[in-house]
Amino acid sequence: MEKNENKEEQLLFLKSIVDSVPIMIFVKEVKELRFILFNKAGEELLGYNAQDMLGKNDYDFFPKEQAEFFIAKDRLVLESKKLLDIPKESINTKNKGVRILHTQKIPILAENGEAKYLLGISEDITEKERIEISLQEKFSELEKINQAMIDREIKMVELKNKIKELEQKYGK
Repeated sequence: MEKNENKEEQLLFLKSIVDSVPIMIFVKEVKELRFILFNKAGEELLGYNAQDMLGKNDYDFFPKEQAEFFIAKDRLVLESKKLLDIPKESINTKNKGVRILHTQKIPILAENGEAKYLLGISEDITEKERIEISLQEKFSELEKINQAMIDREIKMVELKNKIKELEQKYGK
């Protein structure tokens, strides 16, 4: 009895760790790529209860094109048996609209070396992207202003030179 209690305690402990991580964590089984684990951050981001997601796949929650993209990346990871880093991917959420994620996917291998699960970790970088775009726009505006000031300064120097020429030619 004690051994089973210890296993249950370990599972609860691991679940609490996964649920405490502030970025989305999910696990899919390899055959049909159905979700078997989804943490609280994932629930919050996507707007679905983990219980509603478990046993379902991407087609159940996302537009066909997005689901196909996600599944193609999943298959690539499972075939290569290597981590895949996706710096930016768009995802439709239930309550937050389209978000931009930085996702990493990695296969979890069985003892025989075959992929048994797919682990995904996704960070919502939407705000970071918006800030970056805003900063790039501001930088572009500053470059234009700077160029306008340089052009003005060049014209001023040209005018001063022209005035000097005229003064030398016609005297003061």
